[in-house]
Amino acid sequence: MTARKSAEDLHDESTAELETNIANIDATNVKVRANAEKIRAQQEAEDLGSQYKELSGQLDTVRKNKTTLLTDANLPLPGLSVEDGALTYNGQQWDCMSSSEQLKVATAIVRRLNPNCGFVLMDKLEQMDTDTLSDFGAWLEQEGLQVIATRVSTGEECSIVITDGYVEGASPVISAPAEKKPTWQPGKF
Repeated sequence: MTARKSAEDLHDESTAELETNIANIDATNVKVRANAEKIRAQQEAEDLGSQYKELSGQLDTVRKNKTTLLTDANLPLPGLSVEDGALTYNGQQWDCMSSSEQLKVATAIVRRLNPNCGFVLMDKLEQMDTDTLSDFGAWLEQEGLQVIATRVSTGEECSIVITDGYVEGASPVISAPAEKKPTWQPGKF
């Protein structure tokens, strides 16, 4: 019957409903993709959260082990300890120690690190007063250590006094004038 209708009798049917359905499909697809992305993001967050907890646990274990090692360490000097992860001597952290205390601590640590070390080179021994220097010397003897050190002083505690590059009290060494060596000149034989 439809085939028999004439072109005049035919009229266009509305496509509005189809257009609405197509538009709704796009909106529905957007919602489906957003939901899928949300699910993926939630799963990733859960995975990262569990990974974070696992790594945090490992980090805490390492920190505890480090603290235990430092706390239980056999430190080379009475009064030397580790508090809150910082090296202390007689309750003072490194930057609060006197220079003479820093020299003692450093020497003790060197000795502990290398027990076969027989001597230590030091500078700035003038930072110790004579009593501290005497105590330090006694500790060095106890440890079987020798120190080769510089000290700006003219006191009796110095074994060699150097002034203007010469040892005081020593007779100057006079050297013979150097022989004149022949010089070569280019082109002359």
